[in-house]
Amino acid sequence: MELNTEAVLLKGLLTDGSFFGKIIHVLQRKYFTEIGSQILFDLTKKHYLEYKKIPNLTEIAGYLQEVPNIEARKAAVDTIKFIHALDSVNNTDYLLDTAVTFIKNAIFTEALIMGSDALSEKNEEKIQKSKALMEEMSKVSISNDLGLDFDDIESMIEYYQNELAGILTQHTEFNKRLGTGFLPGTLSIIMAAAGIGKSLLMTDLISGHIKEGKNVLLVSMEMKDREIMKRVHANALDLNISRLTNFEKHNGYSPDEIREAKNKIKSNGKFYVKDYPAGSFSPLMLDNLLDEFEVEKNIKFDIIYLDYLGIMKSDLLSPSAGLYSYVKSIVEETRAIASKREIPIVSASQLNRSATGSSLDIKNVGNDSISDSLGSAMTADFIVFLLQNEEMKKEKLMTCKVTKNRFNGRTDTWNMNIDYSHMRFHDAVVQDGGMSDEEINKEINIIKKDDIEKIKKHDNSLNEEFDVMAELGLE
Repeated sequence: MELNTEAVLLKGLLTDGSFFGKIIHVLQRKYFTEIGSQILFDLTKKHYLEYKKIPNLTEIAGYLQEVPNIEARKAAVDTIKFIHALDSVNNTDYLLDTAVTFIKNAIFTEALIMGSDALSEKNEEKIQKSKALMEEMSKVSISNDLGLDFDDIESMIEYYQNELAGILTQHTEFNKRLGTGFLPGTLSIIMAAAGIGKSLLMTDLISGHIKEGKNVLLVSMEMKDREIMKRVHANALDLNISRLTNFEKHNGYSPDEIREAKNKIKSNGKFYVKDYPAGSFSPLMLDNLLDEFEVEKNIKFDIIYLDYLGIMKSDLLSPSAGLYSYVKSIVEETRAIASKREIPIVSASQLNRSATGSSLDIKNVGNDSISDSLGSAMTADFIVFLLQNEEMKKEKLMTCKVTKNRFNGRTDTWNMNIDYSHMRFHDAVVQDGGMSDEEINKEINIIKKDDIEKIKKHDNSLNEEFDVMAELGLE
């Protein structure tokens, strides 16, 4: 008998109690291809179910008389002898990883065979069973963590002392709602109607992270990677985005000017952006992409941005499940990656028409305005709405409204100003605690002259920015 994965897993079952407890209810006889391995697994599980203990090889050998087929019994004896001669693997994590890969490969093979038969027979029932197997494969996971122990007070004391564990932004008002920042293992969602500024806020926050020395990854399914990098360069390098379009025309920056601006950034933060076609990128692909960065670039990211959830694809469900269930699954799968990697993920989703236009009413805009799926509101840890009508856009104002907050519980509204030339948000002057809905609605409908003057102070080239916005079609 040759050394193979089946033999390694069986040896682990009989010698590693931790591995046994996590895998015995996940492994199935059908995953093993060798008859000797199948019998040995059956006898091991039988003994456990009866005595709640891991059997030794002597006990298993005693059961062999119950195997009626002589050839099968001989195969089992050979397997027992081979397993007995193997060295034990003293690495539970390795065994668990090996087991997950083994099970997924077995299910995948079964699904392919069934799918092939179903297509040749045109059997719809088999086709559905094949799809169900593929979904089952994607769900296979084994945790090596039994949770927190009440008596482990030292680890909790360390956690309490490490209060600033999250990723903060460059904006004071935003940070008031984040508490200690975007926390590891959480999913935050920026909600906005189409064209309001989801991507703009993401690239603005990313620019701030870079200057703070954080490693950031943005995966885009909407904008091309170079256009996203262009926004980040305009913000982080303090360059007018309209002058990044052409070096020879429109008073464009020279290559040396851009290089000089980049060299002024004193930060060790890394930023990578990668784009995919809409509907082609899934949470599991994100997990694999992070592995690739660790192996090829030796880089671990502090925070991940996904632009955006509604145009990702699910690893578990097909779109035929319906929009609500499909998007909800994408959100849940994405948050599972955040939890597994212990990293904050920030993404976006769409709001419907009630959250924009001349009739925009801040007070009545809530989670029922979410367009894709209310399931995202149930799963996310932090939700912020970006609200703007045409009048506000002309005056470069944005209202931010937090509707869900597991970080510090604060749900309220505040205003921000936008410098479109540099793809940058600024904190507006607001009262501590945020503005009331009545005050914000008043600002939306009647933009005061003194507010306009405050906005102009951020950038005197107001007309130039309007031209930039029109030229680039910016959110």
